[in-house]
Amino acid sequence: MQPTRRRQHWLSGLLLMASVARCSVATDDAVAETLRKEADGLAKQGSMNAALKKMASALGQASSTNAKVRLASGMLHARVNQMDTALSVYRDAIRVGEGVAGAEKYVAMAHNNVCVELDTRGEHDAAFQHCKMAARLPNFWYPHKTLGLISDKWSNVDEAKAHFLEAHKITRNDAIKLHATTILPLVYQSEADLQARKRTIESGVAAMLRSTVIIPDVLSDLITVPHFYSAFFGTNNVKIYRDIARVLLKSDVQKAPNDPLRLGYIAPFVTKLHRGGLSRVANRQRIRVGFSSMFFREHASGRMIQGIIAGLSRDRFEVIVFCLREKLGSPPYSGTVADRIRHRADKFIELPKPRGLAFLRSAIEAEMLDVLIFAEIGMDPANYLLAFSRLAPVQVVTHGHASTTGIPTLDYFVSYKPFELPGAQQFYSEKLVSFSDFSPYYRPELPAAIPTRAALVTDLDLDDVVTDNTIVFVCLQTLFKLTPNFDPVFGDILRRLPTARLVLKTFRSTKVNERLLERMRQSIPDVFDRITVLPSLSTRQWYGLLRHSDIVLDSYPFGGYTTTLEVLAAGSTPIVTLPHEQMAGRCTKGFFDILGIDDTVALTKTQYVDIAVRLGVDRAFRLGVEAQLETNSDALWERQGAMGEWEEFLEQVTNGSIVSNLHTRQPSWRRIRSKHKGTQSSQTKLKYTNR
Repeated sequence: MQPTRRRQHWLSGLLLMASVARCSVATDDAVAETLRKEADGLAKQGSMNAALKKMASALGQASSTNAKVRLASGMLHARVNQMDTALSVYRDAIRVGEGVAGAEKYVAMAHNNVCVELDTRGEHDAAFQHCKMAARLPNFWYPHKTLGLISDKWSNVDEAKAHFLEAHKITRNDAIKLHATTILPLVYQSEADLQARKRTIESGVAAMLRSTVIIPDVLSDLITVPHFYSAFFGTNNVKIYRDIARVLLKSDVQKAPNDPLRLGYIAPFVTKLHRGGLSRVANRQRIRVGFSSMFFREHASGRMIQGIIAGLSRDRFEVIVFCLREKLGSPPYSGTVADRIRHRADKFIELPKPRGLAFLRSAIEAEMLDVLIFAEIGMDPANYLLAFSRLAPVQVVTHGHASTTGIPTLDYFVSYKPFELPGAQQFYSEKLVSFSDFSPYYRPELPAAIPTRAALVTDLDLDDVVTDNTIVFVCLQTLFKLTPNFDPVFGDILRRLPTARLVLKTFRSTKVNERLLERMRQSIPDVFDRITVLPSLSTRQWYGLLRHSDIVLDSYPFGGYTTTLEVLAAGSTPIVTLPHEQMAGRCTKGFFDILGIDDTVALTKTQYVDIAVRLGVDRAFRLGVEAQLETNSDALWERQGAMGEWEEFLEQVTNGSIVSNLHTRQPSWRRIRSKHKGTQSSQTKLKYTNR
């Protein structure tokens, strides 16, 4: 994930303040510098209002040519999301500092930060001009990094890579080199393009393993989790993920043994337990379990993990939640998911990431956990890097991000048998634990008034392309999940159904949308005019689309989980899915297996097309599938079968027992079928056991 703009402003400024000596031209500037430092200290403590007042005093003391204090003021306003004020003060810093001896770096950094903000606002040409102005300063690497981030966001990855490598030439910080090595486009031009880029990553990471690795502060320096987008390849990534982890751990070689910025940290209490042959802290009645993530809110990961946090028996388990936050002084998360997690936790601790990795680590270590569970690893650099430390005797990750990690200090990956093939252990660097059922999932809350199909078509300005006779297929996964080798599948469906239209979800970057559409224009030109990318949708429009579309097409090889459940909550729209061999592409099938539905589960791409076409032309078949979904889908919400297995697992790993749910057994649910007219398959009522 890309770093937030506030974090970019703040980190860039801290770097500059540390690297450039104070340049005072008068007594008032000396006072201003003292006040600036005091404001920075208050901000680090989270006292943002006091810091803003102190910085205002510093500005009042600063001379008319003091760009440094103006830059610092802009960064502080950016940290509290006062971006209009920040932009104004940055521009003032440029104005007063231009041509002033000693102010060159402050002016360059102000240009850089104006670039970041203007790009966020969509003023891309003006943004680039400011970044080029910043890059005029010799041996100043940060603008090259910013140009890389912007190019990356636009999916100009080759251009982005060149900018990152230019930044690396100057700073020699290998976090930037690692990002340049592992960078991937959001849209591949072809399957050959995808495979070539995968090979480039493998060779580049191998070269880094043969070299000295210098990363002074991994949390501040790492741009994103290096392998986030690799998860969507649909290949076995265990080796490359392990190699990336080894590259990061190599940076410890350049640090002193007691350096708090070392990545491979081991909590002393854990070392003591292991030396004593113990698996948990003694003399505690309850097992102490921690959960770590920055997504304990309305987010796919938060929705997946909330049922586990809420459901663990408080007679046997003490639950501590570590909520990572992007900035200091952030207001608490709000909403149903955030409130449920906060209120069910025995202790809820917010950890602002700007305090640094050592601070985050010490806060978790202080709780002396028996088990630490990472709700997801792969989407947030802080959670990813924390997992390299041994902060509890047992460390577990689950599928908030449906991918293994390659991190040696993670012991188990928890998944579910309906989502895994028998040989799935090969896809995990951790020991795979699979429960017979998936964790409790609360039914998504629907908006009060979902628009009708006719109203939705008009609202989305689709009247010219969607008529009463149009068969509306939707593929609602994020666009980077749409790999080139599935374009022909979409093309075949549209060719066989001349009245069909494929509707896709927009991406936050119009450049990415354009690149995907250009690829499809080349790969399926004869039906391209029947593909529509929607604008951003409101919650009402989103659920209206889920309810009123005719057929949902699951993506491949990385399919739906949250989206599938939202479709089932919104109504009974049929979903066509082609299971992949890995969990990330098997979740929809897993849900359908539990519900006893198999009519829309394909075994091949050809069968996927056949099922989609039949749903489009065979009304009785489609109505039968809809009836099954409407009858059975309630069985998916707040299922409790896995909670007993979670509790058994946590007790086993903390008392040294053999883990009974290592991935060897078959699902313990069973089906009771009764025939339903109009379908090939059957309507299913379910009974569940915890064998």
